Amino acid sequence: MAVAIAVVGATDGKALPARFLTDPAGQPVEVVRGIIDEIDTRVRALLAELTGPAA
Repeated sequence: MAVAIAVVGATDGKALPARFLTDPAGQPVEVVRGIIDEIDTRVRALLAELTGPAA
């Protein structure tokens, strides 16, 4: 099962695509760690996209 994460409050009015992740419920800790890593990667990429490259 996948969980959708929708971002609706973009400050520039752009619609952002829905992001899908594996549902961590009942998964072994190794799978949950992978999901956490995926969230971290996606958040960093989204921040870079919205704010430009870090100085």
